[in-house]
Amino acid sequence: MTVMPSINSMNMMKEDTFHKFQSQQNEPVWMQAHRQTAWEAANELPLPNLKDESWRRTDIRSLKLEEFQIPGNYEGFSKLVDFRKLEKEAKERFELGRSHGIFLMSRDSLPHGCVGCEKLPEGVVFDYLENVYSRRSELLQKYYSKAVPSNDSKFAAIHYAYQSGGVVVYIPDNTQVEIPLNFYTLITQSGQADFTHVLIILGRMSEASFIRRTGSLEPETPGLHCGVVEIFLQEGAKLRYVDIQDWNQKTWHFSTQRAYLSKDSQLEWIAVGAGGKIAKTNSNTHLKEEGSRVDMLGLICVNGEQHLDYHTLQDHDAPNAASDLLYNCVLDDKARTVFRGMIRVHPNAQKTDAYQKNNNLSLNSDARADSIPGLEIEANDVRCTHGSTTSEINAEEVFYLMSRGISRENAENLIVEGFFETVLQRISSEPIKDTLRTLILRKLGLEEKPL
Repeated sequence: MTVMPSINSMNMMKEDTFHKFQSQQNEPVWMQAHRQTAWEAANELPLPNLKDESWRRTDIRSLKLEEFQIPGNYEGFSKLVDFRKLEKEAKERFELGRSHGIFLMSRDSLPHGCVGCEKLPEGVVFDYLENVYSRRSELLQKYYSKAVPSNDSKFAAIHYAYQSGGVVVYIPDNTQVEIPLNFYTLITQSGQADFTHVLIILGRMSEASFIRRTGSLEPETPGLHCGVVEIFLQEGAKLRYVDIQDWNQKTWHFSTQRAYLSKDSQLEWIAVGAGGKIAKTNSNTHLKEEGSRVDMLGLICVNGEQHLDYHTLQDHDAPNAASDLLYNCVLDDKARTVFRGMIRVHPNAQKTDAYQKNNNLSLNSDARADSIPGLEIEANDVRCTHGSTTSEINAEEVFYLMSRGISRENAENLIVEGFFETVLQRISSEPIKDTLRTLILRKLGLEEKPL
């Protein structure tokens, strides 16, 4: 596939670039004001550096924001691109033919609408954020940027200044969406910057599954993602949220993700990290009312010189709430992972039940895993524990399998699969479990190898 010309090659940190981008947006006044506030914050906040505690292990000094193109319109661009070919390649890349559910492709990736939306129950919103401006403006004003404000960080501010291609999911009270909702973001050209925003609101006693997947069409095209995910669950709501980060190994990834849980709501949050050059993901859950529960599951698989950094927060601000985190990471070659987790229990959050575990399996002595679980407990009647393991493949386990006639390579492959299986078995959806298992095997180069 040939490299396509950039839509906009202007420096995103220049004021005239921002104003030109803003003038091209057809959006309400409140959104324009929000962009302006975000732009001011983006200029005031410094880029993080190694002196910042949360960035001590992730070096982004080689990041040059001016090298990436901001989102632009498709005027004139459509004459240069065979969108039918591009759409075909995207379907193959995301295996849409094998997937299930209702699909929406990021507007900045492809001019691709919603497939299967006619099957949605009445009142459900699953649409581009830009389309919701006119149809449900009051909904956006109530929730947009309320979980992650524009001054949350340098990257969040840049995101809100140039946000485009986002998606809104709204499930009304007492509504169950049985078919998973799928949202795909695809980087299609060299130097493309992606600023997609995910906003999910579930009403009282509602239920849904949402799968967000990212990817790159070509393995060697540099890209940049500055993203924000905001999740709001009302009383008794249940959400299964799957975040599959599968960029190529030339893409920078910065994502701030935050969920607010109301009384008796439940969140199953599955994070998959397979792509990215340097990826920094902050995933925070705020259990703000009693009876709420979150299960945070992570499947991280890196090789080459990838560097993936995950910061998680289980923030307990109400009594009788529960959280359980399990992140398993496999590292090969010279890859590196950083896991920094925190369980925070506020003084009023008595009867909190929280657990946190990070396991790391190294396939190469040059790989490195940093694991820093933590507790901040301000209540005296809680059950909170954490743990971490880091090891290489156990030689005795390999010997045991080889003594049964299995080759060394396949014995090691079985051990890796079993390592991930402890997380996969906790996923409540069989189709999602199968999809993730296939993705991980492909990442490890095991899919076609008989065992």
